Amino acid sequence: CRQAPSEWVELLNGNNLENWKTVLQPEHFKIEDGNLVCSGESGFSLAETAGMFKNFELEAEIKTSADAFSAILFHTSENHTMASPQGYQVIIQNSHRQTTEKQRAMKTGSLIGVRNLYFPMVNDEEWFTLSVKVVENQIETFINGIRVMKYVQPGKPWRSSNHENKILSEGYIGI
Repeated sequence: CRQAPSEWVELLNGNNLENWKTVLQPEHFKIEDGNLVCSGESGFSLAETAGMFKNFELEAEIKTSADAFSAILFHTSENHTMASPQGYQVIIQNSHRQTTEKQRAMKTGSLIGVRNLYFPMVNDEEWFTLSVKVVENQIETFINGIRVMKYVQPGKPWRSSNHENKILSEGYIGI
C-alpha cells in the first residue's frame, strides 16, 4: 500500500500477522507459504492494519477458490459492523453463488453498494492483481492493470441511515 506520493508500505510481511489486528474470528486468518489465507464459513471476518490511510494505492495478489466471497475494506474503523459499515468495501468474488440478483451482480472490483461489476474479469484458482486507488474524493479499482471501476464521491453524498458512515475520510485497511 502506498500513501500518495510517499514510498510503498508493506502491509503483510509473509511471515506472520504482526502488522494486523484481528477484530473478529481470528481463526479465519493465517499465513501459509508466505500468503495471507482467509477462510471460513459464511459470516464476517475482519483484520485491520495498524496504520491509518487517506489517499493511497493498494495492490494485492489474489487467488480465489470456487464460491469465495471476501472484500478489501478501507477508511474503516475497529467499530465497523455489517449493520453499520464504515468506509468502503471492494468485493472479491468471481463465482460465488449468491441468493439474490443484487448479490450476484457484485463481482471482483465492485464497490459494494455504489458500483457493481456484473461479469467476472478473472477465474477462480488463478492468481490476479487487484488494485485500489483512492485520491481525495475518487476511487478506482483495477484488475491486472485494467481499470474496471471509477467512482467520484459527491460533496454531500446521500446515504441511508445504515450506510451514513460509508464516506471517504481516513481509516484502516482491512479484509
